Parts: sequence; C-alpha cells; structure tokens
Amino acid sequence: MRNPDNLAQCDDISNHLDEVFKISDVPAFDIEDYDMSNPKEFRRFTDNIERIIRTSLEYRQYVKFLRENMNMNQCSFFEHVSNAESFKIKIHLHHEPITLFDVVMAVYNKKCANREYISENMIAKEAMYQHYMLRIGIIPLSETAHELVHNQYLFVPSTAVMGKYWDFIDIYHDYIDPEVLDKLKKIEEATKTYNFDDAKKILGLHLIHIDTEDVFGKTDLSAIKQSLEERIDEIKNEVK
Repeated sequence: MRNPDNLAQCDDISNHLDEVFKISDVPAFDIEDYDMSNPKEFRRFTDNIERIIRTSLEYRQYVKFLRENMNMNQCSFFEHVSNAESFKIKIHLHHEPITLFDVVMAVYNKKCANREYISENMIAKEAMYQHYMLRIGIIPLSETAHELVHNQYLFVPSTAVMGKYWDFIDIYHDYIDPEVLDKLKKIEEATKTYNFDDAKKILGLHLIHIDTEDVFGKTDLSAIKQSLEERIDEIKNEVK
C-alpha cells in the first residue's frame, strides 16, 4: 500500500524540478594544484605521480607477478641473495636503463604536445600501462647492489634488464629529454664491452690492512693475552 506521506514528498520534489535557477555571474575557475612554472612545484607534481604508481594496486600486482613468474626475487649481481624464502632480505626492482622519472616525464610531455587531459592519475595510468606491456626495463637488485648502482659504482648493462625498453623509446622518442637519449646511447655502447668479472671485483670482499705501529708502537700479543687472563681471573674471584 502506498504511503501518503511519501507521495506528498514526491509531489514536492517534482514541483521544484520545474523551477529554473539563473546564475548571472559564474566565477572563473583559476585554482591550480601546482604552479608548473615553479621547478620545485613541478618536481612535487612528478614525485606525486611516481608515488601513485609505486603504491597502486596495479603496481603491486605487477611486482608480485614478476617475482613469482620471472625470477625477480633474486639479485642479479649477488648470486645467492634471494628473498624467495624470507622477505627480511630486500630485493628491489630497479628501473633501467631509463628511470621511472624519465617514463613519467615522457608521458607528461606527450600529453602536453597532443593537448590531452593532464592529471596525476591519468599520467600514472599510462605509465603503468607501459609497465604491463613490458616496455619498461626492470632488474632485481639487493639493497647493497641497488645503492652501488645509484652511486654509480656498479654498471647495469642494458642487456641484463627484463623488458623491451626500446619499444618505449620508439613510441615516446619525440617526448624524451635529449639528455636521457644521450645517456641511453652511452649505456648501450658501454654494454658492448661490459665484463662481469670487473663487477665481481667491486662486489668481492677486500681485506684492509692498517699499520698502527707508528701510532701505538709495536703490539705485544703475549702481553695482551696475559692482561686478558688476569682480568678473567679477577672477574671469577668477584663472582665467588
């Protein structure tokens, strides 16, 4: 059975729908989230896009797939360093030979050039799509190797990465910074003469001998041993 109160409310609403509201002065929408002419603001803009990508469900699923199906849970330089059995060992997925920032900038420049809608989410979505199409170079690195790469002590050959990064370069070539393209060319040239044995020298253990004779004089090991034994005896007597 129909509720008379509800019918009355419906009639009220339909009466209001026939009314016309006139707005004589609509203020201009001139509020921007970022001042793109300010380098610091623009960097904050690109940093936020990178954050959106790295924290997205799509990126997490992408990483999960690579770890489970593409052997991305083992360091490419340290043969026995893997987090397959324990996540206490960190294996980072490093973007190479172009960085995630380079990818974001290429997508942004393309959208600007084609007068497409620009927003953080739309740029992140397109960049993530390129990841899913396997057009972004990725290599698994342990924390130590990752730090060495970022500090330019360790070189990553372009042939060691997973992903057809050259397809991304072909698609976005006109929108990539010339300096990035020049750096990429140098990486590919250096890859031709790359020798993994040189990398192993950097990663290997090296003993450092420190000569303290001039500072402390000659070390009498027998005197140190006697001193330690006397101290142990003192501690035993204190306990008694």
